[in-house]
Amino acid sequence: LGGGWRTPTREEVTELINNCEITSTCIYDIYGVTFTSKINGNSIFFPLTFSNYGYYLTSTPNTKVWSDGYKPYYNLLIYGGELSVQANSSNYSPSGYYRPVIQ
Repeated sequence: LGGGWRTPTREEVTELINNCEITSTCIYDIYGVTFTSKINGNSIFFPLTFSNYGYYLTSTPNTKVWSDGYKPYYNLLIYGGELSVQANSSNYSPSGYYRPVIQ
C-alpha cells in the first residue's frame, strides 16, 4: 500500500471486535457500522460494501488449502440486517474491500 499504510491482520480485526461497541450507522445516506473503542472512545466507520453486508479482507492467510490449491484469507464480515461481525475465512481473496491502517 505504501506510505506506512497496510492491511490489518486477523488479530487486529479480532481485537477491534472484542474491544469496541458496534452500532448500525447511516452517514450521508451510506449505511454501515461504527466501531467505538471501549478503551479510548475513538471510532471508525465501515460502510456496507454490498446491498446489506460489508466484507473487508485482512492480511492473514488461512492455513487451510482448498482442493484447487487456493489458500483463502481471513476477513471481517458485517451483516447489516443482523449486525453480526466476525473474523472469518474468505474464499474470495483477493476480491473484496480493504480498510487499511497506518503504522
